[in-house]
Amino acid sequence: MRHRIPTAATARGARSLAGGALLCALLVACGGKKSGEQDGCSEVRACGGDVVGSWQVDALCPDPTTATQLLGTQLPADCQDAVQSVELPSYDLTLEYTATTRKLSGTAALNATLSLSATCIAAVTRIQLMLSDSLCSLVATAAAPQLRTNLPDAMLTCKLADTNCACDLTGTLTLNSTANYTVSDKQIVEGDNQQDYCVSGDKLALHSAQLGQLHARRP
Repeated sequence: MRHRIPTAATARGARSLAGGALLCALLVACGGKKSGEQDGCSEVRACGGDVVGSWQVDALCPDPTTATQLLGTQLPADCQDAVQSVELPSYDLTLEYTATTRKLSGTAALNATLSLSATCIAAVTRIQLMLSDSLCSLVATAAAPQLRTNLPDAMLTCKLADTNCACDLTGTLTLNSTANYTVSDKQIVEGDNQQDYCVSGDKLALHSAQLGQLHARRP
């Protein structure tokens, strides 16, 4: 027998699933290229150098599982396999280093896909539901307003695919983050994140376990 859909409870759960923690992870776990630029990642050799100044990001090349791993840690245990892919197909990002702080700013186009199982949705809503196209659509409708607090043009669509809700998320991110850093043994250290880096002429290359490779140049 089909269960009636408790709209308010489902909406609260969907907002929890697709809310701030998910968006925070998306900001740091994606890959792509600056609009108009070609992909250009090569192995990062830790050579150190003077990082102070402004850098325009040319390429992001995360490890293949970085995005899904980081996103997965933000979701309930029953949703660990929900994230299928996360991409930044184009971006315009700037890194600015002072002697002690790092600032990342700019915009990025975002594409992400998720596959939400009945078990995952039940873990969020605390209600056992039989998935259908209408329920999947309701999940998207309930989650979209919360997503738009951080992603104003967010578009989220979900439909039944096999036994899960298959969801596509698109939008434009505005990125603005600042962190303190130190330099130690050819690494940029931000908290527990140790990044191999190399400044060669007007080029900067970084590598970290969280972000994968990042390549930039002085404007």
